[in-house]
Amino acid sequence: MTALHTRLWLLVVVPSVVFFLASCLLLHDQYRMQLAAQAKDYGEAVTLPIADLLAHYVQRRDQVSLTVLATGLQERTPIATIEVYDIHQQLLAQAGGRKGEHFFSRQITYQDSTIGHLHISLDTPADELPYLPLLLALLVLGGLGGVLWVYRPQLVAWALAEPPPPAMLQEEGEGGSEADAEADDADACLLVCRIRPFQQAESYQAAFLEAIELNRGVVETADYEELTASFNTAKDAVASAMLLQALVAEAGQNLRCGAALGPMDQSADTRRRLTYLASQADHSIVADSATARGQTEEGQTLEAFRHPLIDREDLVKINAGDSSPRFKAQARELLHL
Repeated sequence: MTALHTRLWLLVVVPSVVFFLASCLLLHDQYRMQLAAQAKDYGEAVTLPIADLLAHYVQRRDQVSLTVLATGLQERTPIATIEVYDIHQQLLAQAGGRKGEHFFSRQITYQDSTIGHLHISLDTPADELPYLPLLLALLVLGGLGGVLWVYRPQLVAWALAEPPPPAMLQEEGEGGSEADAEADDADACLLVCRIRPFQQAESYQAAFLEAIELNRGVVETADYEELTASFNTAKDAVASAMLLQALVAEAGQNLRCGAALGPMDQSADTRRRLTYLASQADHSIVADSATARGQTEEGQTLEAFRHPLIDREDLVKINAGDSSPRFKAQARELLHL
């Protein structure tokens, strides 16, 4: 089957069949609901005269007459079953076989005294087809087919249309926008924070997430002991990490926060390395020198980061320095202290 045939099939046949079936099902359900409502009205209306008719025979416990009357009523009316009981719930008469879908009861009274109970059941008519709903569905389907036939030239033109070839050259303005986007991607930074112990840190999770959002970060993961967020610039990531550490310091409870920064990279190896660095940072902010260079604010300082389990010479630790009071004030505000 060619691509043209496939598109025409999907465009014309499939929606038509789905619409037709959905219309039939909807209208058929409405039809069945109407029949059920009619059966309910009929059952509630017919129990009273039947109970009055049988009262004399129930009072006399004339089971033969009750059976004859119940059988005659059951055969001449849409009633599926009739059951007559005395005041002690002993069966006096019964007519009909399989019980219907709808059940109705009525007390049988004689001279203002209850002497028994009448139970009947009715079936929703199942042998009547909803010809009108089906006819309406066919009419709607026919109308849809007519509209498709009238507009067939436009549909065929759409089906035959080929996708435009990829542009070989970009306009100067578009080229400038692309260059800006690539520059933004180059500056993008990933921040991984390990906040421990998790049991105490969990109650401050909302404040941690707000600290990232305040510095224009996007939270990627926030699970057991770890926060991962992406930023457009490393400077925003550094500010967010320092605010997180200030939050941990203000919260107390022996919380510790280690953070690691790196270039925005979707590879699993890069993220694993940053997660490991954050776990070993121990209340420090660690980044490679290429990421941290030129991304610190005034008053913040860099120093070499050394760890016995990490054999790398290009790692630096970023210290808050003179900017520490500002982050402390922000942290107290987020914690409502």
